[in-house]
Amino acid sequence: MAYRTSSQRFNDIQVLLNRVNTAPDAKDIADLQARIQAEQVMMQNEANKLQALALLMAAQRDLQDQQAKEIRMNSGKGPMPKGW
Repeated sequence: MAYRTSSQRFNDIQVLLNRVNTAPDAKDIADLQARIQAEQVMMQNEANKLQALALLMAAQRDLQDQQAKEIRMNSGKGPMPKGW
């Protein structure tokens, strides 16, 4: 979902950039530039969300690995993991 939203924002920015070239006056250009800047901020926010999600997934994977090691140690099955 976030990837799709970011892709759409990128496309929207491209459209706005193209409109800057055909804007009739300075006010329209300034309005378009403000909109582009707002879209860029929202796009960065989506990127931050994706990064946070990736970090959360990695932390959950590490936790599951740790729990599996502890279960193996407590069950008496299998050798001790390296580093223990």
